[in-house]
Amino acid sequence: MLVVERAPVPVAAAGEVLVAVHAAAITFDELTWEETWTRDGVSRTPIIPSHEVSGVVAEIAAEVTDFRPGDYVYGLIGFVRDGAAADFVAVPAADLAVRPSTVSHAVAAALPLAGLTVRQALVDHAAVRPGEAVLVHGGPAE
Repeated sequence: MLVVERAPVPVAAAGEVLVAVHAAAITFDELTWEETWTRDGVSRTPIIPSHEVSGVVAEIAAEVTDFRPGDYVYGLIGFVRDGAAADFVAVPAADLAVRPSTVSHAVAAALPLAGLTVRQALVDHAAVRPGEAVLVHGGPAE
């Protein structure tokens, strides 16, 4: 059962960024994955779901050199961590990228896992090479 509760603002550890969440996405199957609920066979509930995030860097921890407070970022949070269905989330800097200014927070939050899935399908399975064309039916209106 999902419930809304207050959660403390996380503290970014070395190499992490504290992100003020502007948009979060959840995959259709995320809540059925074992790693969402357990770690090494032990329950890790309560958890915060939603592992795709877009937001603004609120703070950076030691060892973070690629981002500054105020940067717009998006990324995919590891499934063994708490997700982005909160006001703030601590994310390893390596799991974030600068959000393109041409897309909204909502679009950026929906991109990471879908983008990785597309890359896997086209590169790993279809073996599409540079210079080849791919026909996409039903792309987004935005």
